[in-house]
Amino acid sequence: MTKMIKKYYPEKVLETYLHIAKKLEADEKYAQAEEYYITAGEWKVAVNMYRNLDSWEDAYRVAKTKGNDISAKQIAYLWAKSVGGDSAVKLLNKFGLLENAIDYAAENCAFDFAFELARSTMKNKMPDIHLKYAMFLEDESKFKEAEAEFIQANRPKEAVLMYVHNQDWESAQRVAEAHDKDSVADVLIGQARFAFERGEFQKAESLLLRAERADLAVKYYKEASMWDEALRVCKDYTPNRLMELQEEYEGEASHDGSRTCSNSTARLPTRKKAGNTRRPSTDTCKSLPPLPRITTSSRSVG
Repeated sequence: MTKMIKKYYPEKVLETYLHIAKKLEADEKYAQAEEYYITAGEWKVAVNMYRNLDSWEDAYRVAKTKGNDISAKQIAYLWAKSVGGDSAVKLLNKFGLLENAIDYAAENCAFDFAFELARSTMKNKMPDIHLKYAMFLEDESKFKEAEAEFIQANRPKEAVLMYVHNQDWESAQRVAEAHDKDSVADVLIGQARFAFERGEFQKAESLLLRAERADLAVKYYKEASMWDEALRVCKDYTPNRLMELQEEYEGEASHDGSRTCSNSTARLPTRKKAGNTRRPSTDTCKSLPPLPRITTSSRSVG
C-alpha cells in the first residue's frame, strides 16, 4: 500500500506513515509503531508513547539517537523524577547529569526534587537551592517563608532588603539584629529616610541618632532648608563640623537675602560639655538600594 501511495500520492506519504504508526500503537505493537513514527519524522511522538508506557529506557534511547542532546537530558531528568529517591540520584550519576538536573529543577521551581537530589551527594548545592526558593516565595508574597529560606541560604541580608523594600521595618530590624548585625544601621537609615519624606522629622532624627549617623540628620535637614534643625543637631553631635556648617548657612542666607545669621539660634560653643558630644561616624554612608523585582533573583544569586 505504501508503495502505491509513494507512486501516486507522494504528498501523503508522511501522513500515511503516521496513520499506520498510530494504528500499531493502538494494537500495542510499540516497536513497529516507533519505526513508523520515526519514518514519518515524528520521533517526539515515539518518545511520548514510551513515556506514557513508563518505558523510560526506550524513551531515552529514541531521544538520544533521533533527537538531540538537550532532548536526551530532558528525558533523563523526567525519568529520574519519576523514580525519585536514591534511584534518581544513581540514574543521573550514570548519565553524568546530577548537577545539571539539580540546577534544572531549581530553575523550574521543582524545589522539592532539587532538595531531594542535593541532600545525599551534593550538599554544597543546598544554599543555592534555598536562595532560589526564597526568591520564588518572595515573588509569591510569602515573606515569612522567604525569610526562612534566605536564612538557610546564609543570605540574611537579602531577607532584610526584602522587608525594607516592603517597608516592613519591624521585620527588617528583627532579622538584622538576629542574623546580620551589619545591616542594623542600614535599616535605621532606610526607615529614617522614609520618615523624613513623610514629614516625620523628629522620628527620622531619632532613628539616625540610633544609627549613629548624626551627619545624615544634618544632611537631610540642610537639604530641606531646615537650617535651625541642622545647626542644632550639628552642635550637639558633630561640633567639630559646626563652623563649616555655620559658614555654609551664612553664605546661603547672604545669597538669598531673606535670612540673616543673627536669626540662627545656634552659636559656636565656647567649650565642650562633658558627655554631650559623640564622635562623628567614619563609616561611609550605606544607602539601601531598591530591591529589584525578580526573576531567580533580579537579585544576584551568586
